[in-house]
Amino acid sequence: LDDIRNFISTEPRLVPIYTNDIEIFNFRPGRFKEESSINGDEWLLIAEVIAKLKSDLALDFTLLKDSSAPLGRSLQLDGARNPVAVKKQPKYNILRWAVTGRADAALNTICYRRLARLQATEADSLSGWRELCLLWSSDLRTHIEEGRWHSMISALDEDESSLLGVTDERKEVRGESSLFFELSAEPYVTERNGRLHITTPKVAAVLNITKGGSVESLKFEAHDFDEVVGGFSHGELNDINYAADFFSGGVIIEDLSQRSRFTDYMPVSPSYSVNDDSVDILFTLNLAGVRVHKLFTIGIHSCFFDLSFNSGAFGPSHKVIRLGNFLLKNTEAKFTIETSTGGAGNDRFSACGEFDHAKPVSSLVSAKTGFGSPDGFLTIEAAGRRLRFEWDNSVGYLFPMMQKFKVAGTDFVRLIFSKSELDDTSQPNKVNLDSKITIRPD
Repeated sequence: LDDIRNFISTEPRLVPIYTNDIEIFNFRPGRFKEESSINGDEWLLIAEVIAKLKSDLALDFTLLKDSSAPLGRSLQLDGARNPVAVKKQPKYNILRWAVTGRADAALNTICYRRLARLQATEADSLSGWRELCLLWSSDLRTHIEEGRWHSMISALDEDESSLLGVTDERKEVRGESSLFFELSAEPYVTERNGRLHITTPKVAAVLNITKGGSVESLKFEAHDFDEVVGGFSHGELNDINYAADFFSGGVIIEDLSQRSRFTDYMPVSPSYSVNDDSVDILFTLNLAGVRVHKLFTIGIHSCFFDLSFNSGAFGPSHKVIRLGNFLLKNTEAKFTIETSTGGAGNDRFSACGEFDHAKPVSSLVSAKTGFGSPDGFLTIEAAGRRLRFEWDNSVGYLFPMMQKFKVAGTDFVRLIFSKSELDDTSQPNKVNLDSKITIRPD
């Protein structure tokens, strides 16, 4: 009661009395040694607390949906800094159900594949929808009991089990054959000074083949060929903390089990293919002992830029894996982000001020938050133009995060796609890079 008095002593405000798991009252799962014993009926104790708040402090309760009225202003729970509000502490964030756990990313990929099949069929498969709801349950993504985990695995088909790394190694990596690719992509591609310059009527891009085909520049005809994605060369940012090279379109893997960091920033040789509407550029490389393919598909008559990753499985180990890491150029101090976060319709966030979704919460939790974006798209509106990122979660689940801050007066805005993060639910697991990201004007 004294704490509540302090909260309300200066101005009217709303105070949530409890925001943790409600099922914990009169129940202990027996998972943690710190769990207290149950002494009496805890629901009766809660009733007593509520009665005291009403009688001793003359307080009452209001529904969250009606909570703006007492303050005379809106109660804003989300924003670009924190797009998805989650209970009580930063360590309990939305990544907990997305890319941590035993195999969250693989399990989410399986769910999206089943969702696509159910949406494509005309039959009303009630059992199929029930199974999907069970596969998407939060329990499978946190501290799942061993027996329940293996029971879930036993209900998967062979391809789904292989995604979780519980059957034999995955089949051959796609795109292995070089017979499909020609030796030249004239007149669209020229190579000079370790760079591929790709120029079509709709897209202009520069890929650095000394750094894994990283994207040094991307421009679209619809944006008057102003640069929208690029990088920072060594020393370009006048700050010793950011004196390194920063690339777009790459892979960063931090393996805590090996205490090692791996990137694809290495010399690569391109193979080409040209069809009616695109130039395809394939890079094959070895990353941490695993074969990786990066396939760029660049529009000739349409404004689009595709980047596909395909690999064998990394692991099993504790890993942080982040793809794309796209540095956005020619943004503004304040721009708009549009995406879905799970509710009805899309959300629009004003990206003002500085924030870093990918900043570690602690040495045990590798990131803070992100957009979630279950519909697989994110649009950035800045400087009078819109740039859309799309990805297919049924190819490989991705979780988008953003960094936005100033470095020596220069805007540093980066969109990161995560395959794997760490928290207290993480278990060593196998992860592949399979994914597809499309960038285009919107």
